[in-house]
Amino acid sequence: MNGLDLLIVMAIVGVAAYVLSKMALLKQERQFWKDSCYVAMEKYNNLLVEKQMGKTIEKVFENKSLDVN
Repeated sequence: MNGLDLLIVMAIVGVAAYVLSKMALLKQERQFWKDSCYVAMEKYNNLLVEKQMGKTIEKVFENKSLDVN
């Protein structure tokens, strides 16, 4: 092999390494956003449940206070 062949092989290996590293980073970023969206969705659902429970409890106490009188 002469110098040009070695240079071409090194360029191919370098490009392959770059592509593989970029794919790994994108995979990690995708997982990060997937996890982040899941956590945000869970927090939002919990907030909705708490809000609905608060409204329901208020209605129950309002109905109970009407029954006492």
